[in-house]
Amino acid sequence: MSVHVIAIWTAPKARADEVRDLLRELAAATLTEEGCLRFDVWEADDLPGRFVLMEEYLGESARLAHLATDYFTSLVLDQAVGLRVERDVRVHRQVEPALKPSRRRR
Repeated sequence: MSVHVIAIWTAPKARADEVRDLLRELAAATLTEEGCLRFDVWEADDLPGRFVLMEEYLGESARLAHLATDYFTSLVLDQAVGLRVERDVRVHRQVEPALKPSRRRR
């Protein structure tokens, strides 16, 4: 069963551009991982520097492998922390099967 991560990053306003670039780099690298199914980064229209990351991995082992990569350590644990980014990260598991794409609400 896949594992979903929803993370909210809040960057100081003066550092929003740097964090946006860092997240682009993180997304590009993460999407090359065999166990990564999705890595989307969204930014709030009304609050520059507030980012929502939506990640999906094949399973818990794939998520843990992501956390062990050199680029995760560099971009997240070293650089993002150095830019004083506040991070709220939550791991989620699906409660019920997803609807078929043609039946999703719009």
